[in-house]
Amino acid sequence: MSDCDKVKTKLKIINEIEKLWKKWDRLVKERNKFNEETRRNLDVMENFGAKERKVITNYKILVHRFNDICNSMMTTETENQFKNLHDNLEDSISINRTKDKIEIEKNRLLCDMEKVQQYENSLEIEKNIEKREQLMTTDLKEMIIRIMDKRRGQIRIDSCQKISENRVRMITNHEEIKEEVIEHYKNWTCARNFDEEEFDRNWNQYYNKIDTIDEHI
Repeated sequence: MSDCDKVKTKLKIINEIEKLWKKWDRLVKERNKFNEETRRNLDVMENFGAKERKVITNYKILVHRFNDICNSMMTTETENQFKNLHDNLEDSISINRTKDKIEIEKNRLLCDMEKVQQYENSLEIEKNIEKREQLMTTDLKEMIIRIMDKRRGQIRIDSCQKISENRVRMITNHEEIKEEVIEHYKNWTCARNFDEEEFDRNWNQYYNKIDTIDEHI
């Protein structure tokens, strides 16, 4: 795994942790709105408890994974090792401290991401230069193609849409596709009528021959 991928992994976990915070906040608000009658409904409370346990479990898993990554130095850390996050969603003080730590770490990781990407791009450029230098002696034609970016590509059309009688259907038959493509480009490249007066008035001057340019150029 490259350094860039490692930073992305930590940012992804942070994103998932932030989502769980939002879910937990919604559950807390929902729980606070329960009246006495709702609290006596065992089915409702059991379903609600299951939701809470699921969020708590997922949160603990993510936090422990994040702590493991930081402690194993998967990414370039600061001199002071990152202190472990608390995994207690029900402790508001602990959550607020964790949010502050996550925000600091997130900003640092985003900064690291930019540096790592620049470094990996420079390595990729060096690798490509070395390849082209090798091609000068092994495959001169390939080297020229790469430099001029003149490689020929093929367009494959295995299926296309056909509109008939205001209905759209997908066709896969080779001959039908061929006919549809020919018809499409006929319509696309057909002659267009335009306002000649408008053209003469506003655009003709831009299409006039420029006398100051040498004809031999």
